[in-house]
Amino acid sequence: MKRFRIGARVDDERLYFEVRLYDTDEEMRAAYRRTTFFLPEQDDDTTCGRVCPVRNVNGERSRIGFIFLSRNYCGTRVVSHEMIHAALEFYRSLKGCSANFGKRCSPKEELLADIYEVLFTKMTRKLHALGVWA
Repeated sequence: MKRFRIGARVDDERLYFEVRLYDTDEEMRAAYRRTTFFLPEQDDDTTCGRVCPVRNVNGERSRIGFIFLSRNYCGTRVVSHEMIHAALEFYRSLKGCSANFGKRCSPKEELLADIYEVLFTKMTRKLHALGVWA
């Protein structure tokens, strides 16, 4: 498993997600199931990635969540899908900001991520085919 951070600075506050990249989807799902973020009603054997928000873990305000990924599912569809969840969680963590999709991952948020993953994947494939995106 590899760990790294992705984040951004907004209003002089740097916030980040810790990404955990596993060698297989089975390892990723097993690791997610061992966490305190685990929600049995959202779990199945088709989960390709997961964004898990946290708040002030061990007093560390800057880490706003974890992203669980598997090397088996690191294409544009899964990564862009999970980045929508991460972006919305990032936005929710800012003072006075509401994503208006409900708390955590609602069906509306899941639909938005599904739409974005399809559009982003089609755009990157088209740009690649045109020689614009290597």
